[in-house]
Amino acid sequence: MLETVRKSHPQLTTPVVMELTKSLPCTKDIQTSFLKLRELCAPESEKQFWVQDSNFLSLVENTRWLHTVSACLAKAVETSRLLFKDITVVLQEADGRDLCPLIASLVQILSDPYYRTIQGFQSLVQREWVVMGHPFCTRLGHVYNNDGEQSPVFLVFLDCVWQLLQQFPTEFQMSETYLTTLWDSVFFSTFDTFLFDCERDRLLAAAEPNNYFTLRPVWDWGEQFLDRDVMLFTNPLFVRPERGGAHPLPPLRASSRLPVLQLWSQCYFRFIPLMEMMGGGNPQIDLSCRLLLSQIDACEEGAVTEVGAVGNTGVGGVGAGVGEVGVGVGASPSQPPLESLSKIGSFFPFSRRSNAGPVSAALLVSSLSLNQSFHSTEIMLDSQSILNAPD
Repeated sequence: MLETVRKSHPQLTTPVVMELTKSLPCTKDIQTSFLKLRELCAPESEKQFWVQDSNFLSLVENTRWLHTVSACLAKAVETSRLLFKDITVVLQEADGRDLCPLIASLVQILSDPYYRTIQGFQSLVQREWVVMGHPFCTRLGHVYNNDGEQSPVFLVFLDCVWQLLQQFPTEFQMSETYLTTLWDSVFFSTFDTFLFDCERDRLLAAAEPNNYFTLRPVWDWGEQFLDRDVMLFTNPLFVRPERGGAHPLPPLRASSRLPVLQLWSQCYFRFIPLMEMMGGGNPQIDLSCRLLLSQIDACEEGAVTEVGAVGNTGVGGVGAGVGEVGVGVGASPSQPPLESLSKIGSFFPFSRRSNAGPVSAALLVSSLSLNQSFHSTEIMLDSQSILNAPD
């Protein structure tokens, strides 16, 4: 097979073979690391929490979870750089359904801006993980068994994507809330996307005469959430890159060094109310950007209205209109001031504090937070067909 791959290259260069099982943690190691992390993130009592807090960093190091994330990112960065140099890379694994989709997906995210959009990311997960047969049912323990094959490989992938989002906040259309919600959705039996080990199991379940099973993809987020909730899935800092040009864009220069990596607090620590910071954390940045963008939109709409009203009276009239709208936005009750964000916790919108109040819709609506194409039914992926995956 490698000879066939070599002959397919324009320069007939020998491909680089990466044995993933030799350089990355195996599924058992990932499961062991995850169990330690879960124990750290789910203390049984407040007393246990404070005991853990006294040597928290040592306990985090002992889980070796960030070591796993670091190793996967390093391998993906290495692979993407080889591909950018026009060197063919072959990923090898025992059955190719765990580490191969993990690294292959990360490489495509690093190399192609399309897969850093919501639509592209969903098509990537559908193709590399669902259609190619990652054993979700076995790895996530949807059906109990004593074989010891459970391992949250997909969570490692989502964590790696979250790390990239922290390093390149303007390169990703999806937000960390989207990634956390996607991880929660793998356990929803209402949707079939992450329920089975392969497409054959999915089709057999759908064809069972005594089982009225409806194939419903998880990507139809409107089945679970209101539109204002779905708005939180988009990153207000995202800047869509310009396509075109004779040369491909270089891959993201991501860092896999442990000092750079962080624990995904929104996903892992949201079940510990004592760890939530009111008026702090990533939600402050996210919601502040949404609020400011909403105010900018209001100013621009007011400026356009003012131009239509004054006609050709000159630039001065437009400037006055913008100024008036700016004052109105600041004073309008529908546009809360930035100080109101002090009521928002660091685990928003998954806060478990009893005193966490509702968030005004003005914090959620902006020109970047509502992507009309994302809601289009034309891009909803059918979990039964590989034809929906882009070439």
